[in-house]
Amino acid sequence: MFDERAGFDHLLHPVNAKHFFAEFYERQPLLICRDDPDYYAPVLGLSDIDQLLRSPGTPSKFLRVHKEGTEVLPHLWSRGSEIEVDGLSMLIAQGATIIINSANRFFRPLADFCNVRRQRSRNSLRDLRKGE
Repeated sequence: MFDERAGFDHLLHPVNAKHFFAEFYERQPLLICRDDPDYYAPVLGLSDIDQLLRSPGTPSKFLRVHKEGTEVLPHLWSRGSEIEVDGLSMLIAQGATIIINSANRFFRPLADFCNVRRQRSRNSLRDLRKGE
């Protein structure tokens, strides 16, 4: 769930905001590998993902499932526009990966977090540009 302590610098660590905006922002992707599976839990934890997937308001069109490099057909984990949690859980137990696109559109805590981050990013970028 949304946690104000998960600041921008924490999300980007070890890259600082100045370097991020100078080298990556709207220029190239930034990949940061973590050895800590709970590092981003203040932003979106497993219980949040479980809640998101079980919510009747989560449309299946925003979800993709892959296993061994191949996309799993939606009829194996959904019924029309609704996610079939038991089928999805079985696929995950078998090693499948879920990809949730645009979760901030229908999961309010993540939307709140993104809105705060977006505003702070704009402020940081504006402040960095003033210093140029």
